[in-house]
Amino acid sequence: MRAILMAEASSPLRVQSRKGLEHDAGRDGWIEQIFSMAITGYKLSQIVEHAFKNITLVIFNYDRCIEHYLFWSLRRLEVTLPDAQAAIENLNIIRPYGGLGPIFRDSGSNLVFGAAPQNNLWGQIDRIRTLTDNEVMHDPQKFSAAWEAAQLVIYLGFGFHPQNMSLLANHSLQQRRAVKVLATTVGMPPSSELRTSLANVAMTTEPKVELHDMTASKLLSDLRWRINSFVG
Repeated sequence: MRAILMAEASSPLRVQSRKGLEHDAGRDGWIEQIFSMAITGYKLSQIVEHAFKNITLVIFNYDRCIEHYLFWSLRRLEVTLPDAQAAIENLNIIRPYGGLGPIFRDSGSNLVFGAAPQNNLWGQIDRIRTLTDNEVMHDPQKFSAAWEAAQLVIYLGFGFHPQNMSLLANHSLQQRRAVKVLATTVGMPPSSELRTSLANVAMTTEPKVELHDMTASKLLSDLRWRINSFVG
């Protein structure tokens, strides 16, 4: 946990003033692409309630970069602090291995993004699990419901580790459906086995699975109109 907090503190997304992020921090990244697509078509007064309602994020990392960046992006649009915080607290996020906890100071058991490591972190170690732990920390029913409702599944920077793939396949779907799957596979050779595995996890057919040798940011940018057609 100490290493994660230190990584947050040294990242380009760290807050250096009360104004929030540096002007260009993260603006060329994949979270900005998600944010841009999510808010498109909504008036400022509608963003908090509606922008993220069709998105579920399954996050295997422990850091809070997504929550942190989306919060300050909302503030960049002059969404009020309480409304921006409410939007982030209501995000549909599933963390199978847990996380460091809330980023807001008035949330219970919070750890501010990039906070100085505390001496009592061992007392908070139960917030996270590792790949070798048998117990996961997410709500299986919420996870299964998200899979059942999904019309589009996107893997961004995912390592396709067998245990994580098995975890993703642990849902209640019984029949194949027409869900679309997009996955970044930077540096990986074309693999029919991976395509088959992703189709089986999502309970879809192999022609519905697309593997793209590109970064997360480029995939979201280049395929933006197609992604919007699924989740808009």
